[in-house]
Parts: sequence; structure tokens; C-alpha cells
Amino acid sequence: MSGRRSFGATLGITAFWIAATVAALLVVARMGDYRTLEGERSSPRPRACHWPRRRPAEEAALTSSALSAPRGRRTPTSEVPDMTTTPALPARSPEAAGTSTPERSAIVTGGAGGIGSVISTRLAQSGYHVVVADVDGARAEATAKGLPGEGHLGFGGDLTSSAVNADLAAAATGLAPIGAVVNAVGISPKREGRKIELDEIDDALFHQVMAVNVAAPFFLVREAARLMPDDGSASVVNLLSIAGRTGTGGPAGTLYPPFLPSAMVYGASKAALANLTISLAHELAERRIRVNGVAPGFVQTPMMGQVPPTGPIVEQVPARRYARPEEVAAAVEFLLSPQASYITGTSIDVDGGWAPRA
Repeated sequence: MSGRRSFGATLGITAFWIAATVAALLVVARMGDYRTLEGERSSPRPRACHWPRRRPAEEAALTSSALSAPRGRRTPTSEVPDMTTTPALPARSPEAAGTSTPERSAIVTGGAGGIGSVISTRLAQSGYHVVVADVDGARAEATAKGLPGEGHLGFGGDLTSSAVNADLAAAATGLAPIGAVVNAVGISPKREGRKIELDEIDDALFHQVMAVNVAAPFFLVREAARLMPDDGSASVVNLLSIAGRTGTGGPAGTLYPPFLPSAMVYGASKAALANLTISLAHELAERRIRVNGVAPGFVQTPMMGQVPPTGPIVEQVPARRYARPEEVAAAVEFLLSPQASYITGTSIDVDGGWAPRA
């Protein structure tokens, strides 16, 4: 029995291999005789796909239609500005006013305040004709008179009014084309250095902070942008705050950071202004007007009120001190300068390393 089984198994294997060999030979024969529907010999592998080449006449027609097609919305000016020229700004000092560099005016709102007055001075030293705008007209005029150089102007009025901002932009244009707008106007109400908490924020306070910190900058940029040159020399800088990103602190005496004595409506207003800054940068880009922000941390100015120079507020700052107005003004001056000609839609933190970074 075992012999028969062995013989049968050998015979089965031999038959299998014969059948497999015959099948393979048939497949090879069929592949060698494979033909297309047209009767031409063809490889069983797929051919590479080649797009038909266009004739020269077709190329010329396509090029002509592409050049004549509309390319999106043009700038409001009669001609598209040359995007390849190097932006020009006023000379660094009044002594250089006799050069060929075009004259420009600069508007600084809140220009009589602690930071605004220092910014006004820096811009006057850079050669701008500065319009110092403030709700306190007498202080604005006094600040303008004390600026270096000539051709400056003090302007008093309610900057939360769109009509007043239209007058402000027209006054600046009367001095020279508007090359810079700095929105340094802002309020951060406190009570003897203490945070005004949620239950103490009435409707009037809420609307006042939003009007001064958000509406006023918006109204001015809207009015001034219509009058600013589109040669790449014009720029806007809004003063933001780290509170717009971190939020304000908890109630007085809280044990958790951030220790920030501003009312929550202040932080909300600066967050809105930060978003407005980015949106303005996008919308004004085709006019070649740059828009940026400077976000100070704690700055030693009257706006801080009676905040103590020591304690948990300043100890949370890695630099262990408050900023000086001159340090904020230096960042503003840089963003307005040709060195920042490719910077728009962003902000510089001047906070001693305090604010968390994303």
C-alpha cells in the first residue's frame, strides 16, 4: 500500500508541474501576439501620457488672453503704484530738511501723554512735521511748541468723534502729506491704583473705554488713509498692550497671576485693537500703507496710577522693572522707518519678557 501511495503522489506532482509549464507557455504566446484595436503591436505595460503640444498660434492667443484678463481689484488711485521702489521717509534731523527727501507729517494721538509726548519728540527729531492731538488742547499746543524743529501743530478735540478725526487728518495734510499715524491715545481707568472689578464696571465706563481705545484709532485711520501717499513711505502704528493677549488679572489680593490691575474692559479693548491692526494691514496693503502695533507691558507713566514700584506686579516681569516711555517710542520709530519696510500686520512686545508667547 505504501508503494502505491508513493507512486500516486509522484505522479500527481509531475502532472501539476506539466500543467503549470503549459499554462505559462500559453500566456507568453498570447502576450507576444497582443495587438491594439488598430492592429498595431503594443507592449502590455501602460504607455506614458503626453499632452498634445500647442501650435505657436495657440500659444500666442493664450498669452494675449492672460495678459488682458482682470487681475483683481486695483488701488483707489488712478494708477497702480510701483511696488518695486524703495520707500522714502523724512530726513533724520531738521538740519537735513534741505535734501530731496519729501516732507511728511505725522499724527500722534494722545500726543500730550506720557508715551505720546516722547513719541512726538522722536518723530520731530526724525524730520516729521508733527501734529500733537489730544483731548486737552492746551497741553497739545504746549507739547507741539516744545518739539525740536519747526512746522508742528497742537490739535485739541474729542478723538472719539469721526468728524473731529476728519478735521485732524485735514490739518496734518495742510502741513505735508501724511507719512505716519501713531494711535497712542488710550485710557485704563483705576481707582487709586486699584483694579476696577466686574461689578463696578457700569455701562458708561465700558462704552468710554471702547470708544477711546478702539473707535478713536479706527476713525483716524479711516480718515487719514484716504490722504496718505501710496509710494510705500506711509505707515500706521497702534499702541496695543500685553493685556490684550493675557487678559487682565483677578480681583484685588488674588494669589494667582497675572497681577495686572487694569479693568477687564481695558484688556478687551486692546484685544480688539490688535485684531483691527491686522485687518487694517491686510486692507491697506495694496495702497502700500503698512500697519503695525507696539504692545507695551508695564510702563512708568501717569496712566499706571499709583501702582507700587515693588511687589508682585513688577516681580512677575523678568526684567524686574517697568519700561520707560523712551523704550516704547524707540519701537514705534523703528516700525515707521525704512528699516521696517517689509514689516506689516504684526506687533512688537516691549514688556521686559513678561507676556507669554504662543
